[in-house]
Amino acid sequence: MNGRKKAMEFDQSMFTGYTEHLHLPEDTRLRFKYLIDRWPATNMSVWKASPYEDMVVYGLVKDKIVVGFISLSVYDHEGVAIVDLSELHPDYRGQGLGRKLYKTVVNDLLKTYECVQSDTLRSRAAQGVWKSICRTNPKKVIYHRSQPYEYDSHFEVRGPGSIRRRPVRVRTHQRQWK
Repeated sequence: MNGRKKAMEFDQSMFTGYTEHLHLPEDTRLRFKYLIDRWPATNMSVWKASPYEDMVVYGLVKDKIVVGFISLSVYDHEGVAIVDLSELHPDYRGQGLGRKLYKTVVNDLLKTYECVQSDTLRSRAAQGVWKSICRTNPKKVIYHRSQPYEYDSHFEVRGPGSIRRRPVRVRTHQRQWK
C-alpha cells in the first residue's frame, strides 16, 4: 500500500487559511498523489502531495475531508526534511491522531531522507508528541536544546529504519505502554 499512486483531491476547506503559511496561492488545491497508510479503525488515511520540488505535504483524510496535515521542507542534497507546519482540526485533537500522523510521516520520510527535524516553534501539544516519540525511541530521536532559548530547540530523528509505536494487546487490540 505504501506509496500507491492514486491522485485524489480532497475537501481542504478546513485549512484554507493555511495556504499563505504553506506559501501556496490562495486558490491552490493540493493534489494528493500517494496513499501512504490507511487507518481502518478510525476510517482515516494519510496521503502525500508535493506542490513544489522542495516541499512535501502529508494530509490526514477522513470521509474525503482533510482534517490534519504536516508540511515539510525537503533538502535532497543534504538528506534532510524539516517540519514547517502541522495542524490538526480541533474536533480531532486529544485522540492520539496527531502522534500517529507524526509517526507515519517520519517513518515514510526515513525511507528517503537520512534525517527528519521538528520545527523550532511548537505548540504544547506538538512538544508532547515529540517528547513521546523521543521516549519510545531513545536511540533514534535526539533533542537539541539551545540555551538560553527553548524556542530554538528541535528534535531530530536519524535513519535508516523506522520509529516504533506502542505494543498492541492482541486480545483487545489496544495500544499499551510498557
